[in-house]
Amino acid sequence: MKLHEKELRAVYTDTLIELMTENSNVVCLEADLGKSSGTVPRVWEAFPDRFFDVGVAEANMIGISAGLANEGMVPFCATFTPFATRRDYDQITISIAYAENPVKIVGTAPGVTTAKNGATHMCFQDLAIMRAMPNMRVYCPADVYELRSTVKYMAASKKPEYMQLIREVHSPIFDENYEFVISSDSRADITNPVGVGTNRFTINGLTGAVNIPGSLSIGGAITGSADWNANSITDAYVNDNITASNYLPLSATSS
Repeated sequence: MKLHEKELRAVYTDTLIELMTENSNVVCLEADLGKSSGTVPRVWEAFPDRFFDVGVAEANMIGISAGLANEGMVPFCATFTPFATRRDYDQITISIAYAENPVKIVGTAPGVTTAKNGATHMCFQDLAIMRAMPNMRVYCPADVYELRSTVKYMAASKKPEYMQLIREVHSPIFDENYEFVISSDSRADITNPVGVGTNRFTINGLTGAVNIPGSLSIGGAITGSADWNANSITDAYVNDNITASNYLPLSATSS
């Protein structure tokens, strides 16, 4: 099975197990949703002494993670997006961002991707409110390759960080050679009208960018003329006419 044929949550779990094998300071925390995140049973079984399920107590998970990070551990804590951000925003603000504790928060199933769980489990504000928080870096991987590289980057980082995690399988954008970095030369001066897509919707942005004259797609952001042909976009997607030459990678980040 190719990597991009896996669910993103499975790749998140694979990467976390790899990191925990290499570094005994990496720990995993869940708030009763380990099966949904993908870490149960695999991380739990592989590292029972470094896996902590705090139950339905997300704010407590944030406080525990902050304490672990303050003592030199590298905590990855995950739950559904509304519970990872809205519900414990104050705890994140004070115990993680203000204190600059390098906790790695993972918000799973953002927006409508939580599907049958209903409106109470859907969060559309997470990127906005987390980007508004001083000292917090925000990531939104576009596919499994960027996800894997981003999680490894986060584990090595000494910054407070938040990452969106789409759980399901979806189309690849990058490849095995992709490496996530934050650098000034990966940013672009956007002066034209722009459309933006994140995570699974980045592929929609890329298919549109193929048919915009002189356009550049930056991690799902399309710059250039907004005059494009919807039929051509569909054809480009069906014909798999999306290659690395069509875009310049840039993930949604704030620091």
